[in-house]
Amino acid sequence: MNEFRFIQVQQDNSQHYEVFKNLMFPYNRELDENKLGSEPTSDEFILKFTQSCINMQGTHDRHLELAFVDNEPIGFLYGKVDHEHHRGHKKIGYGYVMEFYIKPEHRRKGYGRIMLRRLEQHFSGHGIKRMYLNTGASGEAFWKAMGFKPTDEIQPHNNMLIWEKDIRGNDVINISISEYLTHELVEKIAFMQWRGTTPKDFNQIRLFSIYNDKYDNDCFNVIAFNENDDVIGRLYCVKNQENPKRWYYGDLAVIPSYRRMKIATRMIKAAIQRISDIGGETLCCYTEPENTASINLQKSIGFIEKPTLPFNLLINDGRVMFEISLGEQFNVIPATVDEARFIMMFYAQNRDALHGKNISLNEWKEVLSRDDPDEQNFLVCKGAMPVAWLRINGLDNKDMAWISMLAVSDKFQRQGVGSFAVRFAEDFVRSGGIKMLGIHTTVDNIAAQNCYKKLGYHIHEESEGTTGDGVKRMGYTFVKNINR
Repeated sequence: MNEFRFIQVQQDNSQHYEVFKNLMFPYNRELDENKLGSEPTSDEFILKFTQSCINMQGTHDRHLELAFVDNEPIGFLYGKVDHEHHRGHKKIGYGYVMEFYIKPEHRRKGYGRIMLRRLEQHFSGHGIKRMYLNTGASGEAFWKAMGFKPTDEIQPHNNMLIWEKDIRGNDVINISISEYLTHELVEKIAFMQWRGTTPKDFNQIRLFSIYNDKYDNDCFNVIAFNENDDVIGRLYCVKNQENPKRWYYGDLAVIPSYRRMKIATRMIKAAIQRISDIGGETLCCYTEPENTASINLQKSIGFIEKPTLPFNLLINDGRVMFEISLGEQFNVIPATVDEARFIMMFYAQNRDALHGKNISLNEWKEVLSRDDPDEQNFLVCKGAMPVAWLRINGLDNKDMAWISMLAVSDKFQRQGVGSFAVRFAEDFVRSGGIKMLGIHTTVDNIAAQNCYKKLGYHIHEESEGTTGDGVKRMGYTFVKNINR
């Protein structure tokens, strides 16, 4: 992927001067070609003009920047905000595109749009709403495509027509998540990331960012769009084959004209939210040890540098690994009469496994309206969405309390909800000084038994009891010392 970057020219930097000078000569020669009947600009004048542009740098609303692709300088932009005290023709309160150049071999690759957008952002940051320039016939097609329109004004010092356009300011950026992508998006991403325009480029994304990882595991793309529906950023996430709770993100890219707008941060946070929603627990990435910008980005979001571990078939030799814990997916709120409908639904979805009877909504409201210090009802939630009902009783007994009901929504079973609820119950009763926690289940409820065993509970007793539907069944009593 080509790296596009800008460098603000500094007055006392000899390297900046040399790069800028070497661009100013072909720039002025090209201008000469469009000045019919005029004498060519002398080398002496070009050198003097170059130095004068550099000498005027330093004010906060004057911008002379060099544009690089990888490490090659490909052009420059020069703009300022017009003020009352400026000499010559001026449009006070406008942004003025004074000089703008891209080497011929780098044209028609989208770089001009990126550079102009960069200058627009500078002007927008100064509160400017409109910008102008003057151009000859050879440049009209480009500036027209960029949204400039000719006026009836003439620039006095060169007798050229003035063109103007409104400044867009900061675009409305939309972040989207896609598992499969459309053909159109694949093409837009390829062009945005490495100016790819061939089927080979498109298939690189189809194969490595969709097919391989979707076929073997799971993956998705996070994409940033501007108000024109252009792709201006993207990252890619894939699940670990050995540990499905662990994820990786990579291929992070934002086009240069949209950098420093927190778009990368927004995309990473969207990925974190998505991975958390589907049960992931950690997200990692790898970066070069000298990539200070990437390292600072990870740290600003909460990633922590960790010993480098392998991830699927990725090659990460010599790179630094950063990881973030996504925290608990679930939270708990008290269940009151207002939550009776959720409890009724969860109970009904699990009634066969619980061997229960039909219970109406009004009956549930009555149960939940009781003021019983020996019993507490809770809803386990994922975000704001209730996913399970937990009831604990025996709270007046300082020796042992009981999980008397745990019903997980059928859509959220085998996603860690039951384990989370049991751990919450342990913390809750432990905070009240109770040392033991018990759970009853029937011998045919294998899923519940496996959950309790995994969490350290052991069978204390096997006995016969009557379940909610009035039938006698064999059951187990599981017990755990939670004070250890």
